Amino acid sequence: RIEPELPLELDLSGVTLINSMGLRAFKKWASVIQNPVFHMSYCPRVFIDQLNMASGLVAPQARVISFYVPYHSEKTGEEKAVLFIGDEQYKKVNGEVVRFPPQAVDENGDVMQPDVLPSKYFRFLERYF
Repeated sequence: RIEPELPLELDLSGVTLINSMGLRAFKKWASVIQNPVFHMSYCPRVFIDQLNMASGLVAPQARVISFYVPYHSEKTGEEKAVLFIGDEQYKKVNGEVVRFPPQAVDENGDVMQPDVLPSKYFRFLERYF
């Protein structure tokens, strides 16, 4: 049972895969959330991709307070999920979301690059931050 007057934080760190059946069940569950404070944290790429594609996946008051961005090293082929935290790596400035991406390095100490198209991947921030 969810107490609607209490703050709610949903930790999504354990999510590794979302299929269509799970997506429908999640959307049905999230549609009844009435808590005025509904935060989602540690959102993996699979969840962010769904936020960007599925309109109304979560309640309108939901806010993403942290999420992972995939990074890639051209030199080593290494991949890394880098955590972006609200008000540290992204914040609203004059109504616009501004990003301050952290620097990630590969095993050789070389700078890795985000492995997403920023215009598509970060689109969810306009609605859920």
